[in-house]
Amino acid sequence: MDSTYAKCLASCAAVLSTKTILVHVLGVRSRVMGKAYPQPEDDANPLLPLLKVALVCYGNDFGGADFVQRCERIAKNAAENEPFFFMTAITGGLAGLIPTGIGCQLAVAYTTCRIGHTLTYFLGPKITTAPRSVAWITGSVLTLGLGGIILSKK
Repeated sequence: MDSTYAKCLASCAAVLSTKTILVHVLGVRSRVMGKAYPQPEDDANPLLPLLKVALVCYGNDFGGADFVQRCERIAKNAAENEPFFFMTAITGGLAGLIPTGIGCQLAVAYTTCRIGHTLTYFLGPKITTAPRSVAWITGSVLTLGLGGIILSKK
């Protein structure tokens, strides 16, 4: 695999991994602030005071249970989409089937779509769902395009 392409994929994967961890942290923060623990024993966790400080559990919890559910749906959607793009991009790159320039452009565009999808999902109650749908559809088309490039070279 070309090193430029590998670095591009690594950067995009790092951005999306960071995004997913931040989504989880925001969900846990709201859960802790609202004492909406998934397990009854979580309320007795001796580390809870430290967790509250680490998660900056002060001020607005961004919407309580509804926000927690939104975070969970964002994380689920990421798990259902992002690994498939990167699995295709990496294996296609290792096989020498993805041109570096096109591969990097697709990876950056895909990453941008996924960030856009997450942001518009968070803003969901305040905006129409159209931008979120466009981001998801575009990301899916980019994944299919990557697969198409690989399949056209067989």
